[in-house]
Amino acid sequence: MLPKIVRQNVHTHLVITSLLALSLLLSSCASPAPVMPSSTQAPQVPSPAPLTTSTTITAPLRVLESVDCRAIKPPSIETKCYDLIVPEDRAKPEGRTIRLHVAVIKSTSPQPSPDPILFLSGGPGFNAINNFVMAGLTFQAFRGNRDMIVFDQRGTGKSQPVLACPELYDAEAALAPLLVDQVEGSKVEKTAMQACRDRLGKQGIQLDAYTTSASAADADDLRRALKIEKWNLYGFSYGTHLGLTILRDYPDGVRSAVLDSVWPLQKDIFVLEHDKTQGIYEQLFKGCAANAKCQAAYPRLEDTFYEAITRLNKEPVNVTVVTYFGQNIKPGTDIPMDGSRFIDTVFAMLLSDSTIPYVPKLIATTALGDNTLLARYNATTEINHPDFYAAGMNMSVVCADRSAFPAQTPEQIAAEKINPLLLDLASARNKSEVEFCQLWGSAQESSLDRQPLSSDIPTLILAGEYDPSTPLAWGRLAATTLRKGYFVEFPNIGHGVYASDSATNGCANRIVTAFYEEPDTQPDISCVSKIKQHGFITSP
Repeated sequence: MLPKIVRQNVHTHLVITSLLALSLLLSSCASPAPVMPSSTQAPQVPSPAPLTTSTTITAPLRVLESVDCRAIKPPSIETKCYDLIVPEDRAKPEGRTIRLHVAVIKSTSPQPSPDPILFLSGGPGFNAINNFVMAGLTFQAFRGNRDMIVFDQRGTGKSQPVLACPELYDAEAALAPLLVDQVEGSKVEKTAMQACRDRLGKQGIQLDAYTTSASAADADDLRRALKIEKWNLYGFSYGTHLGLTILRDYPDGVRSAVLDSVWPLQKDIFVLEHDKTQGIYEQLFKGCAANAKCQAAYPRLEDTFYEAITRLNKEPVNVTVVTYFGQNIKPGTDIPMDGSRFIDTVFAMLLSDSTIPYVPKLIATTALGDNTLLARYNATTEINHPDFYAAGMNMSVVCADRSAFPAQTPEQIAAEKINPLLLDLASARNKSEVEFCQLWGSAQESSLDRQPLSSDIPTLILAGEYDPSTPLAWGRLAATTLRKGYFVEFPNIGHGVYASDSATNGCANRIVTAFYEEPDTQPDISCVSKIKQHGFITSP
């Protein structure tokens, strides 16, 4: 979920997987900015599209109203929709209220277990209900014995108000076909972000009320309004961050939790660290070296990766988009590619098990000057469309989160020993992120809220071998302080294990469903060792 020249979100492989037939969705913490000589003119920011102004609702705390489903309704599945009315500012329960749109998707069992599963979407900022429905078959097994509950987190989807920023989307769409330097690109996006902030402020929206802690309180209010004694959590990407917050703040209402692609509470996504920069690519190099065919075809993959970056930084190339992982650029469009956009492309491909096998070949061919795969799998922006992504909510949440962490010192950054080609790019983008948060303003969270979670609640942590957004080390770190925590690494997978279950031959499904039935029993993960390593593409 973050503001940037071209932003990725913490998360969203459920969206990625459900939309993969259409696109590959970037989802991480801070994403890339194109680079070119500063003489390149940045485009003008288009005028913001008007949004419907939400009305202030006066109602008591935690009112649940039965309503028609405003989001996509699962076909042929019994679904009931509600609006949960809660305070916008939880420090002022008698003040302005907001509506959270909720879908209860009924179990296929005539007598389901009384403890349903709460789905927590990634982002922050994505429409949870629509994303869940689009990936409905992925979670079909969950409904065999339990209802599924999904809600659009405050500021997103069909909840009211929505903190969408069409101004930012339009600015990114205008920047995407160009290469502009960091300074010029930031000016364009800052102007767009300011316009969004001003518009939302005029609607009376209290932007600093949209935080992870507030969403956790919303979730527990929903549990009590639905008269559920205990429920189970399934969190994906940013949803794991929210899930950990619920486990910390409202443990009495949680029976068990599955956290898929984890963002730990103690991790600052603004920090320049080895695991989140160089380490995600080293995991790929390690995987290729362990594969006989890949190692034979690409014996110098790590060196080749940096050679490709250097080549494109010196001489950016124009490529014609064949298929585009996003909505801002259409197939047939010519776009310039430099080293930073090449890094973006590799990052994007590592998110999905369907594109990971092509990454070594992409690196090798690009270094040699063959741009065929670069045109096919390029990534310059991601899906930030205001119809299903609320960039303003992302800003409020992420900027509040980072306020609890001290700034890194130069010595701390140097100790991470990150390759300069990656460090320079990440440093420039992090600087822009900080500036965006200064512009946006946010709640100030306590550093106590960012301490490692210690919990006795049974928690299953899933991690993908090549996940570039929430790396393996993050899942392991979160598990270390969970006394009933189980960490499972899945080979071949990027960001989002359960949504890529077909690549695990149903192994993830079996482990997760068995865990929900008996969370106090150590899960049988023997099927993981039977998952075949997919082959990297080495043929012409």
